[in-house]
Amino acid sequence: MVSPADHARWLAAAERIAAGIAELAHLDAFVDAAAYRVGFSCDGDVALAAAYVTSIARENVEARRIAPVVGPGRSDRPADEVVLPCRPDTPDEEIRHAVLAALKASHALEFDLEVDDRDSAVLPLHPDRPASA
Repeated sequence: MVSPADHARWLAAAERIAAGIAELAHLDAFVDAAAYRVGFSCDGDVALAAAYVTSIARENVEARRIAPVVGPGRSDRPADEVVLPCRPDTPDEEIRHAVLAALKASHALEFDLEVDDRDSAVLPLHPDRPASA
C-alpha cells in the first residue's frame, strides 16, 4: 500500500515528467495516477512505440511499451503507449534525464536522424535516403 504522502510525491514527479514530454518533445503525454504510469501515447502506432522504447533505452532510461489501461477484462487495445520510470523519490536529475531521452527520441524519429554521441555527429537512420526536413 502506498502512503498518501508517497502518492503525492509520485504524482508531483510524474506531472513534471509529463509536462516536460508534452512541452519539449511535443508528445501526447499522460499521467495515470491510479495505475502509477507516466508516459506518452503513439496513437495506435505500435511500431513507433517500439522505436521510441529502443531510442530511449539508448539514453540509459528504462522505457516500456504497453497497452493502455481500458478496464477489467479488456485487452483489445494495441501496445502503443510508452511509459517511463517514476517513483516518489525520483530526483530532479532523473526527471530531466527521462524528459531529455524522450526529447532526443522524438527528434531522432521525427527527423529520421540518429545522434552519435561519440563524435557529436548527426547521422541519418537510413543512409540510403535523405533525412526529412
